[in-house]
Amino acid sequence: MRVKRSLHRYLYTAFILFMALTVLGILLVYSIRPSLVWGLILQGVLFIILNSLLLLSLLKEWERPLTQVLRVAERYAQGDLEPSLRIQHPHELRVLGETLSWMAKELKNRIDTIALQRNELEGILKGMSEAVILLDSEDRIKQMNHAAEIITRLPARECVGKKLAETIPGDDLYRFIRSVRQSEDVQEQTLVFPLDGKNRYLQAHGSLVFSAKEGEPNLLLVLNDVTRIKQLEEMRKDFVANVSHELRTPITSILGFVETLKEGALQDPEQSVRFLSIIESQTLRLHALIEDLLSLSRLEQAETKIRKEWVSLHEIFSEVQTLTAIRAEEKKIRLRFEIFPGTPEAVYANPLLIVQALVNLVDNAIKYGDPESEVEVTAQSLDGDLCFSVTDTGPGIPEEEQGRIFERFYRIDKTRSRSLGGTGLGLAIVKHIALAHGGKVTLQSTPGKGSTFTLRIPDASSSGTP
Repeated sequence: MRVKRSLHRYLYTAFILFMALTVLGILLVYSIRPSLVWGLILQGVLFIILNSLLLLSLLKEWERPLTQVLRVAERYAQGDLEPSLRIQHPHELRVLGETLSWMAKELKNRIDTIALQRNELEGILKGMSEAVILLDSEDRIKQMNHAAEIITRLPARECVGKKLAETIPGDDLYRFIRSVRQSEDVQEQTLVFPLDGKNRYLQAHGSLVFSAKEGEPNLLLVLNDVTRIKQLEEMRKDFVANVSHELRTPITSILGFVETLKEGALQDPEQSVRFLSIIESQTLRLHALIEDLLSLSRLEQAETKIRKEWVSLHEIFSEVQTLTAIRAEEKKIRLRFEIFPGTPEAVYANPLLIVQALVNLVDNAIKYGDPESEVEVTAQSLDGDLCFSVTDTGPGIPEEEQGRIFERFYRIDKTRSRSLGGTGLGLAIVKHIALAHGGKVTLQSTPGKGSTFTLRIPDASSSGTP
């Protein structure tokens, strides 16, 4: 419609201009030769009529294609690049239409390419385990991926636009950011920041990102949570130190008494017997430690390959009672075994490993239990699991220690634990036996009232398949 009005205005202007020129021409001729005026008037009228018809024809020929060009251009401006222009004539508009269509096609291809690259980038960022955060020159978050949401514990939509200090605590991180901005070099550093009352370790990688449109550079921050790696490293160091200590202690003792015997103690039969008894005791302790280490290693390597069979719960309890009865009698501790009603008569498991786990738990209960007390061993079916529980009335375990009680060589009271014997690997072995059966071991303990260790393994009888 706008094109039509524009053409009408053009035609009207041309008509007025032509009429003015015609009248001026007639007046000029009339001033020279009055006899020619009527002829010129007639010719002028005919010329005006013909010119008007010609302009009307041009108007009809150009109006439709110009309207089409305008409508398609408006759709292009709105982002719809699908329509194309097909104009046959006039030639000028056909060339214009072909050019606009080619331009729209190229623009659409580029937009599709950019969208594809953006989706690929978003997919890569979403799949990364490292947290990626883009900061502006004022340390406001411009973009972040899913891993960064896990660290900040906030969705990206709530973080974008906020200062980083509002989402991640810790002074180390901000000193690192300032260092990157000042040096303008790529930097890496392991940082510590507090979260939920505990320190977490982040491997930070920072670099500046320059943009042609922005004056100050952005900063790309890549954070990798290495807390678990740090914990494993500390556990490895503790393990090596503990193994060294546990091996060195009996070996030193054995060497010391052997040296004493060589220096003349062999001449005293009473002393010789006492020293040889100590050497035997330390040798047995060393043997037990090596056996436990080998057992733990085998369990870690074959947690999914253990041999299982149906075995009676009564047989398991009978074997455990036989293996622990002497130690219980020494402290006058009564062992009570009970299978709750509704519990399957048999369990699908490795009988040797289940017995070993229960013996370890009962041994611990006897060691730390009060003399003339009771240790209760029960079996029951619970929520699709078969649960073996060992309850004692010992000193209990402080809550802050319960999370580490199943670690290798971990002892709450190291002096007392060593005096009671054992290798410090018993509960770690129980944990791996549970994992080998697809289960777990749990602890409930109240300081001063005792502890209950529960070995939970899947109850194959409830599912009908081993």
